[in-house]
Amino acid sequence: MNLRAIVSVILALALLSGSVAGQKPTKQLRCGTSPAMERQEIFLHQRATERRARLLQAGIRTVDGAGKALDLHRSAASVVGDILVMRGDGGVILGRNFFPGALVGRSIQFQPSDAAASAYRVQLTDDAYRTDAITGTAINLRSPATGFPIGDDDSREFDLPFPFPFYGATHTRLYVNSNGHLTLGAEDSLAESTTYSAFLSGPPKIAGASFDLDPEASPTDSGIFVLLNPTEVIVSYVRIVRFGTSGSIASNLVDFQIRFTPDGQVRILHRSGPFGEFVVGITPGGNRDFGQLIQFVSPPPDPISQSIAEIFSGSSQPSVDVFRASQVFFESQPDDYDYLVFYNDANISAGLTAVAFEITVRNQVEGIGEEIVDRSSRFGSKERLQAIINMGPLSQYPDDPYGNVSVLGPSESSPLSVLAHEAGHRFLAFPLLREGASDTINLLGRQLAHWSFRFNSHGSFMEGSDLSAPPSGELGNTYTTGPPTLRYSEFDRYLMGLISPQQVGGEQSLFYVGGTGSRTIAPRRNEQISGPRQDFSIDDIIAANGLRKPDHTIAQRRFRFAFVLVTEDETKAQPALEKLDRYRREFVQFFNDRSASLAFADTALKPALGMDAYPATGVLAGSQATLRVSRRGTSGDVPLVFEGADGLLSLPAAATIPSGETAVSVPYTALQPGVARVRAVAASGEYLPAEAAIAIATQGSLTLQLTSSARVQALPNTEALTPIEVRVSDARGLPYEGVPVRLEPTTGGFATPEVVTTDAQGAASFRWTVGDAPTNFAKVFIEGERERTELTVAALPDLLPDLRAATNAASFAGGVSPGSLATLFGVSLAGGVSRQASSTPLPTDMAGVQVTVNGAFAPLIFISDQQINFFVPASVSGETAQIIVTTPDGKSNSLISPLAVYQPGVFFDSGTNLGAILRNGFGAKTDIVPALPGGFVQIFATGLGPLVSAGRGVFRTLSTVTVRIGDQVLPPDPGDFAGLAPGFTGLYQVNARIPEDLAPGNYPLRLIVEGQESNEVIVIVGAP
Repeated sequence: MNLRAIVSVILALALLSGSVAGQKPTKQLRCGTSPAMERQEIFLHQRATERRARLLQAGIRTVDGAGKALDLHRSAASVVGDILVMRGDGGVILGRNFFPGALVGRSIQFQPSDAAASAYRVQLTDDAYRTDAITGTAINLRSPATGFPIGDDDSREFDLPFPFPFYGATHTRLYVNSNGHLTLGAEDSLAESTTYSAFLSGPPKIAGASFDLDPEASPTDSGIFVLLNPTEVIVSYVRIVRFGTSGSIASNLVDFQIRFTPDGQVRILHRSGPFGEFVVGITPGGNRDFGQLIQFVSPPPDPISQSIAEIFSGSSQPSVDVFRASQVFFESQPDDYDYLVFYNDANISAGLTAVAFEITVRNQVEGIGEEIVDRSSRFGSKERLQAIINMGPLSQYPDDPYGNVSVLGPSESSPLSVLAHEAGHRFLAFPLLREGASDTINLLGRQLAHWSFRFNSHGSFMEGSDLSAPPSGELGNTYTTGPPTLRYSEFDRYLMGLISPQQVGGEQSLFYVGGTGSRTIAPRRNEQISGPRQDFSIDDIIAANGLRKPDHTIAQRRFRFAFVLVTEDETKAQPALEKLDRYRREFVQFFNDRSASLAFADTALKPALGMDAYPATGVLAGSQATLRVSRRGTSGDVPLVFEGADGLLSLPAAATIPSGETAVSVPYTALQPGVARVRAVAASGEYLPAEAAIAIATQGSLTLQLTSSARVQALPNTEALTPIEVRVSDARGLPYEGVPVRLEPTTGGFATPEVVTTDAQGAASFRWTVGDAPTNFAKVFIEGERERTELTVAALPDLLPDLRAATNAASFAGGVSPGSLATLFGVSLAGGVSRQASSTPLPTDMAGVQVTVNGAFAPLIFISDQQINFFVPASVSGETAQIIVTTPDGKSNSLISPLAVYQPGVFFDSGTNLGAILRNGFGAKTDIVPALPGGFVQIFATGLGPLVSAGRGVFRTLSTVTVRIGDQVLPPDPGDFAGLAPGFTGLYQVNARIPEDLAPGNYPLRLIVEGQESNEVIVIVGAP
């Protein structure tokens, strides 16, 4: 697996939250969509479900919800026009995870599992509050005697009295922040840094209680005390008031203590239970993972190497549980909708700083940068639902559907554009960009789920900017932002499946502005962005993410939206219903107009017809098939009219679902290759239409894929233990029915049956009785297309993995190094499958394949039967590594490999020995863009040893890394850098300056760290 493939799948969230100077807002609202928000909502839903069950079991049927009694037992729902009105009862509105009394006065202990503190065991202990830590030599940061008492959104810096190990790095600087965070290496004191998403970003931190706190307004007996001892550091937040609340009310005060010791142990103890929404936990920061959310009263027994946290919410902040609300929706409504859109009239926000958010329920679309997921069971959906949207309180939106949403500041958003933004998250904005040898996140902004402020998104709903260059001769590298949130751009439309790749970039050019400015600020007009213009094409998107499948010819274009109003009192909901209905009606045309008339929104709340071909199916040209159209219920005849055959199908113009029947099957003939978008319309209008794409192809254009393993277990002259399974599809991945497939043994034996015709899913299955050879083989192919489609399957007596070598992933030198990338070689290492990680955090289990290094599970990047690429856990220590691979077939032999703290290796092209070295500011290797004398290069490597935090998510190597080019060892330079490549795991980046006197040519290059030399690669230097 080359550098490109390795790098593309280990991207982590590395963007820091952008901020804009100015007066502190009481609440800065933006879209909350992110993987972190998704995990938070799932966690809080689980806690709410457990709490509701406990209350009901105890005989409690009602609870107080923001001053109103809520029925825990059930939620009533009724339909008013085309809006479903849902009471907040039945757990739809509920405080979801109160701070439990069991945590008050007890210590949450994070015990490192190794000397580097790269993973932690969590337990609840009975440690006493250290009252001596708030007297004597303790420094009270609120006291004027300090010379600069800590204030609101403030921070104080201290030298630690001992090196402190934390998530595999060693720290010597502590920052005590007024927002309840202790951070390492850099401050993080902003009020906006108190959400779960913000908790995961920024510098490494310990969150005692992440609130926007105001020490200046706190009672006179309060304080933030810092005690620095050689054996322990103790920081105590004593009766500190939350910003904007009264210090005279006990529920507005926080009182907790954080203690940590030289061995890496961390303890958090609360003397009282805070109220409100806040986070408690520890994180390495830098968005290196999405975190593991747990309950501290019952922590898991195994060590956790990710961020560890619990999110709490208070009785004063009830929430709309969108999972429970979805389940209630489907108690009375059919699963006929793509989106459920929830608003409320109870002033319940979508999140602490979120105006709204989306959670994808199902995604089977490839090539958009989003993982393939199916969370439908959590939402009560069994058939269709794709996404839910929490739009928050109606009160935050103006009555005018096109009016300005003031809580979003200068983004010029309207109620309709906010809804279009959240609906767009079903497909946007996630893709990587191929630049040279790497796949980058240069198009992405906040949470890697929005367009970068520096990306020319042409005023996309998904943020970014509409960039225009200044007049000729005026600062040629400075661009001005135009009106934001206007449309779904051409690029958006491709990712949504509305247009072909060839249609992208014709009218709307694709580029971003390089440079160091923030990519995460909200869109606004008349801002200046300076930097070099970086053009790219849709081909660079496809290279990094793959083709979009299904493509524009068969992708869904008509989407059903169900609008839901969550209310605490339906008798007073009429004004809210009228307002929401205006949004609903206006959104139909808005959605169509802003997608260039390519996408359609159905917002009526009534049942739809069903079609077995939905969303798309494939048939062979010249073949006959049936189209089954169904309805809900059996009462009365339902006359149907068919549209869209377009001469590609011989399809009746009309049919009827008879009274007493739920469906009718209509025969048709596929006449010629093409795609017909067929609609079945109920003539009476009582049902919404059903639509499906029917693709017609010739047999010579289809492909065959194995869906079972390419290896099965069988002794000679016996039947294989598992069947041989295949799937026939076209280039778009669409399955085809009615295609004959043959299995032909080549070493004796026979197949049962010999030929199978594919079913509606394009699938065929064979039983194989093998011959008498030690290893038997068979060929499987589409009849009449053997040469083009033939695949080989093998039968072996034993499928256990055979592990033969472990190497540095860059140099392929034998041995592995903690915190680096490594490669395993062998036989049967992946159970006959091939997989590549598609998201972070990297999985430790991929298709049932696991790798352990000295007992620690290793994150996996790529698996195949011959090769596995993985990340060596930083916690691994010793002189040797015992490596074991486990597959569904069993465990491998135990491979003992050398384990070295330092094992430098530079990634390279095996055909040319050209190193993975880029000229600074360019995304191509030096054969495309040569390095320049006196200029910097970026060298990508692994195995450079332990890391230390440099603040703000930046990690440098503990040891000095030296670069040798030719016979010259490069002297230190102020611009040098050696550390973790920003946004990556296990991939190191070394920035070095090329000597000014170096003549053009090809030069050997090595890295040296602690006396260990890397492999030698080639760097090409050009003329200045």
